[in-house]
This record gives sequence, C-alpha cells and structure tokens, in this order.
Amino acid sequence: MQKIIISIFGIIISLSMFASTDIISMCEMNQLYYPIRKKDSIKSDTIYNAKRMGNEIKMTLNKAGEFGMLINENQVICVKNDGFTGFGTKNPQYRVDVCGSIRASEELIVEANEWCDFVFDEDYCLEPFRERITAIKSNKHLPYIKSEDEILNNGISVSETISGLLRNVEEMYLYIEKLEERISLLEEENRKLSSASND
Repeated sequence: MQKIIISIFGIIISLSMFASTDIISMCEMNQLYYPIRKKDSIKSDTIYNAKRMGNEIKMTLNKAGEFGMLINENQVICVKNDGFTGFGTKNPQYRVDVCGSIRASEELIVEANEWCDFVFDEDYCLEPFRERITAIKSNKHLPYIKSEDEILNNGISVSETISGLLRNVEEMYLYIEKLEERISLLEEENRKLSSASND
C-alpha cells in the first residue's frame, strides 16, 4: 500500500513538473529538474527528493511505516502507520488532521449519532425556566454547549455544537409557548375584570 502511495505521488509530481515546462527540451529539463535517489534512502528516511528552480520536494518513509511529503522542508502531508493523515502537521491525531483553514466548494456533511427533535416529544420534561436561567448565569454558558475553557483547550465538535444550539432554540420555543399561554390567561382575566368593573 505504501509503495503504491509513493508511486502515485511520484508520478503526479513528475507529470506536473513536465507539464508546466511546455516546449523546454529534455536537456534543459535535466538542468531544472532532477530526482535524487540514494542507496541508503530507507536508512535516512528520504525515498524521493526532487529539486527544480530553487524548490525542493522530498518524500520520506521511516522505519515505523510513516510516510511524509515536504516542500522546501515544510511538512505538507504526513500519513502515519495507523492511517491518520495530517496536512501541515507531523503528528496527526485524527483520521484527517489539518493545521490551517479548510475550504469546500460544496457542502460539508457531518454525520450525527442523534438529533435533538426529541424535545418536541409529549413526554419530554422541560426544565423550569427559573432553574434554567439560574444555571446559565452560574455556569456562564448555555446548556448542551461546552464551556469556554473546554473549547479553548480541546477544540469544538461541529455536530455536537450545532445539536446543542438547536436544542436550546427548540426549548426556547417551548418556553415561549408557555409564556404565550400565561399571557393569554392574564389577558382573559383582565377582560373579565374590566367588564366586571364596567357593570
């Protein structure tokens, strides 16, 4: 598997180097681009090294089976032997670990194990609003959302956070419904008192 990955990267890099030169002759090409392979490449971890116009691409494979790709000595890709892949990091902690921004031209789909629409089930027990607002003021963050310290130290889970925010919104509608019921009762009582005073 690792040999296949290395071969694919080598082919892609070689083709991109050749394709960008258009009409340059092979003689000129040899002066601009030349791969360096050493007999002791496995020992030194470097299995492929190419230089062209001041830029250097290096591929490494160490004894632990970890594959890396560096451009001008900057780590671009790292694939650990457990399959964890890092972009811009030497030590990926997740299946895909990116040090930097990610941009997608289409949707990013995040799967969730559960969703919060159970809030609208008839048997759902809504916390009394007075207890809820007391807890919010005490904890200084919304329920179902991690605290600032946890997020700053450990990052934020997208699906968990969206679910927590949505659950807060859905519960807010239930609180508003209860307020509407109380307002309607008060308005009815007010009408009765007004009509009684007019009589």
